[in-house]
Amino acid sequence: MLQTVPLAIAAGIAGALLQAFMLALGPVVGALPWFLAPVPLVAVGLARGTAAGAVAGLAGAVAFGGLSLSPAAAGLYVIMDALPAVVIVALALRPAPDVGKPDPSRVEHWYPPGRILAWLMLFPPILIAALALVAPSEGGGLFGLVRTTAAEVLDRMVAVGGASAPGLDEQTRTAMVDSAAAIVPGALALSWGIRAMVAGMLAQALVRRLGQALRPSPAYIALALPAWYGPVYGVALLTAVLVSGDVGYVAWSAVVGLSLPFLLLGFKLVHVVARRMPHPTLLLVAFYIVFLSVSAVGIIAMVLAGLVEYSATLRRRAAGRTSEDE
Repeated sequence: MLQTVPLAIAAGIAGALLQAFMLALGPVVGALPWFLAPVPLVAVGLARGTAAGAVAGLAGAVAFGGLSLSPAAAGLYVIMDALPAVVIVALALRPAPDVGKPDPSRVEHWYPPGRILAWLMLFPPILIAALALVAPSEGGGLFGLVRTTAAEVLDRMVAVGGASAPGLDEQTRTAMVDSAAAIVPGALALSWGIRAMVAGMLAQALVRRLGQALRPSPAYIALALPAWYGPVYGVALLTAVLVSGDVGYVAWSAVVGLSLPFLLLGFKLVHVVARRMPHPTLLLVAFYIVFLSVSAVGIIAMVLAGLVEYSATLRRRAAGRTSEDE
């Protein structure tokens, strides 16, 4: 324990410095260190336990708040880095259902990645809903707050461009601001989940390479979601379609974030099919070229494919053709 605490504090400081590099280098050059910032926190937790991950998260928040000279920055660090790190570590080190003492060498004895991802993706909708509750109603609620912020950011970007930047007429400006306000919360929820998921995978690979992993690496190709996740997604989608105002706005944002696990199931389905073909690598390269070229349409198609895979998995479980008990 005497060695674990300094190591956890060092990991937290390293994560805070990676976040600070993004602020110092700018959003383009600093994108990589920002993306990797949660990795030290998750890694120390996966190597030394949940308490070590919590200490690292606290140390990172204090360090980042000190570097930024802002308590608000510390709070933002907790939401962006410390919270997902602690959740990932706490769940990843849990035994699988009905397993008392997990064997460190047996993957099936440990909490599966699909369950970890499902629980993790519940946090962005909760955070968005909490923000909607504190948003001033006289300013248009959460949508009005996001729209005002988007307008200020756009105006600053135009101002920075100066004479070299083309001016925006009011109609174009309004359309751009409204479009940004419509997608920003959902996009942030999606990026939050992707960043946390990648951090978890990289951290597990790192501690395994160092021989410090407390659990074996999951079989990601066997990704499966718990049965309760589909109804949660369905309720959010139904609310988004039927309800207007801030409730509908929060629901649509939640739907975007909650779509990430289904998107990954869609990719899993593609990889499973490709493995059965004569030239799987060539097929996957062609698929990803097409996927990147169609952007939003490709994402929607993969989410739909993931929903199909989720439904098929539920049917297989009901038929008793899987050993995983949900």
